[in-house]
Amino acid sequence: MNIDYARYFFGTAPYGVMYIFNIRRETKMAVQHIKEAEFDEVVLKSDVPVLVDFFAEWCGPCKMMEPILEQASEEVSGAKIVAVDADEAERLCIVYGISNIPCMILFKNGEEADRIVGRVPKQKIIDTLNA
Repeated sequence: MNIDYARYFFGTAPYGVMYIFNIRRETKMAVQHIKEAEFDEVVLKSDVPVLVDFFAEWCGPCKMMEPILEQASEEVSGAKIVAVDADEAERLCIVYGISNIPCMILFKNGEEADRIVGRVPKQKIIDTLNA
């Protein structure tokens, strides 16, 4: 879970003095969309397990997986989920043998640990991340 700080202007006091309050708010981790150039830094060098969702904008099952992955990312701690557009990352698809999408690969310590192909329920994603 990330913590971000939002600054709000909260009304005015007499004589036009404005008060500023810093409000601390916890935000859930969302699926991060990355480019091929960021893959090594974000995925392979990560100190936590990373589930990489290879998707395409035109893919119906990929669209159905988006809310499932978002929900899973909010429920799992100690791991992160990233998404890579397969149409924009052809080299990665060749390197990792992506022939069907959606394809989700779990990386631990820079190595492939598990692979899920196709539309699956949220619990399968959570179980894979917690394994």
